[in-house]
Amino acid sequence: MDYGLLCVAALSFPEQLLVWGVRQWMAGRDNWPCVEREFRRACPGAAGLIAASALADTLGLIAASARRPVTCYPLCARAIAADEETLIALVAAVQIHDRREAEAQAHDLMPACMVPVLLESAEVLGSALAAADRRLPPRYAFAPAGATLH
Repeated sequence: MDYGLLCVAALSFPEQLLVWGVRQWMAGRDNWPCVEREFRRACPGAAGLIAASALADTLGLIAASARRPVTCYPLCARAIAADEETLIALVAAVQIHDRREAEAQAHDLMPACMVPVLLESAEVLGSALAAADRRLPPRYAFAPAGATLH
């Protein structure tokens, strides 16, 4: 999914939280307690811990089974990598129960046999974020920047 040179500053807070968590995970699991604290702050109650755990599970699954190398940018990067966009779109799609789009995003990352497992993990993540009113906008459904309707 190409949102067209999307940068971190253009993301909604739930999208930023997701990308930040992904980048922290990529930087090293030593940082994970920090991620859990931030998710608990952003998502009150059990939702924060469930979301952080589901994100770790989702990323571990992708790391172990992705059909190709997955690219994520470092914490300091302002741009969003295409695979980070894919993960954003995947979580947004499961939050609004758009199965077709969620499957398409999952297929971009995983071999067909692992898509159901990734979807299940992403659904737990999306549901936990939604329970804390942290919904990701379905940007994949938006018209591209500069597009006109006639």
